Amino acid sequence: MDNMEYFVDCYRNYLKSEVSGLISENDKMFWYGAMDADVASDDAILYRHWINQYYSVGKNAVREIINACLGSYLSRVESVLDLACGHGRVARHLVKLFPYASFSAADVDGEGVDFCAEQFGAQGIHLPDDLAEFDFGHRYDVVWSGSLFTHFPRSTVKRWIDHICNNSLSPHGIFVFTLYNNPDDLRTLYPIDGARALREYQENGYGFANNESSNPNDGSGLAVVQPYVALRDAGSIGSVRILSYRERAWNEHQDVVVLGKPASLPIPPGPGVRMDAPKWTCSASTNPAASPVP
Repeated sequence: MDNMEYFVDCYRNYLKSEVSGLISENDKMFWYGAMDADVASDDAILYRHWINQYYSVGKNAVREIINACLGSYLSRVESVLDLACGHGRVARHLVKLFPYASFSAADVDGEGVDFCAEQFGAQGIHLPDDLAEFDFGHRYDVVWSGSLFTHFPRSTVKRWIDHICNNSLSPHGIFVFTLYNNPDDLRTLYPIDGARALREYQENGYGFANNESSNPNDGSGLAVVQPYVALRDAGSIGSVRILSYRERAWNEHQDVVVLGKPASLPIPPGPGVRMDAPKWTCSASTNPAASPVP
């Protein structure tokens, strides 16, 4: 069975499966969104609409992960990490997508981690505030992280992505994560700090606003990044290659980046290439059709 057959089968079986309908009363991704949409639990029609919206985000993540796997060097998936799992908005789908894989759910929200462990059979991992200080002790075939790096400054994001790529991916593993590129929200959601962040976004391609705390790494901020900056930062990580970048691919809201192993290898020179020359040139002795070089 080749790469495509295996992952198409995974997706086909996922579509036939029954995803858990249990939502924690502490699931911020569900209840905060429902309150913003002014959905009351006794309004059956609107409540059902919001549940469908919540589940569509997880389904969309599955499609992005399958696409990422198809474009990778993976032949099968034996271990999965949901990084910033929350209360399982995506995890409940991933355990159905890869039911025979070992599954880990990690977050600083200990209650969310425990919920994923109890309800979805995941290994729960309680993370410290600084991800780069944590050793997962395992290398995963798939690491998914939705809407984590969208809340931190550029230096922190670069350090954390580098840490995962260098320490937590299997030899053919992939890291699928999301970024945000809607600068209008900087001014809308952060009226105090947003103007400065918007200038940074326009000048440097990365804007970060954080009104609620003096600590930029408390997760309450918003990071907005242009694709060329994201790709440049990803390209600086020598242990992986950039497999894809899809704008607004996750639920028409966030960009999806896929990094994977093995890292790109230098292209070996072809016959007649002179490695000692300042530029690669084709030797006339090995290529009779070449014109003599004066």
